[in-house]
Amino acid sequence: MMVIGITGGLASGKSTLARMFLRPGIVHFDADKAVHQLLSADPETIRAIAEIFPKAYLAGRIDRRRLGELVSKNKPALATLEEVLHPAVRRAEINAIHRATRQRRKALLLDVPLLFETGANALCDVTIAAAAPEPSRRRRALLRPHMTAEKYTRLVARQYTEETRLALADIVIPTCLGKGFTRKLVTLWLREFGLR
Repeated sequence: MMVIGITGGLASGKSTLARMFLRPGIVHFDADKAVHQLLSADPETIRAIAEIFPKAYLAGRIDRRRLGELVSKNKPALATLEEVLHPAVRRAEINAIHRATRQRRKALLLDVPLLFETGANALCDVTIAAAAPEPSRRRRALLRPHMTAEKYTRLVARQYTEETRLALADIVIPTCLGKGFTRKLVTLWLREFGLR
């Protein structure tokens, strides 16, 4: 089974690109959704975060918005949160790979915003980066609910630069030239991987 890592900067079109790769026999692991699942339903993660950030623990659950407020402008607090979340997400990634292997899937898409930053690329057979110019990514991001210019800048600062990410990726797919063009490239790579 092939593990395909897909990453990209904020609002680069990474998730759209990942969906374009989906075919019968290919499964999708979304790291952002895994974090939401951990924060809402994983007792171990909830307990650990509640101990460190009691103000984010309300009515027996982690309030993600409150947690975000506590760590957004506090680098040490964010680093502490990541010490809890990143290993938990890594376990979820490894479990997803084992499950897909047992189910004899053709491939697993590991859709991870911080693929290189967290070392998740080591789990992959090939890595793909979605690429779009910064002005385009910024424009897309600012259309999202609750996104501000300040928040965009802060989130982008947590990621590798576009240049670094594209240099590390095995394959770069532009997402700014129209979905039709991107789909053609995805089809070519699926054929190259023997997954078409």
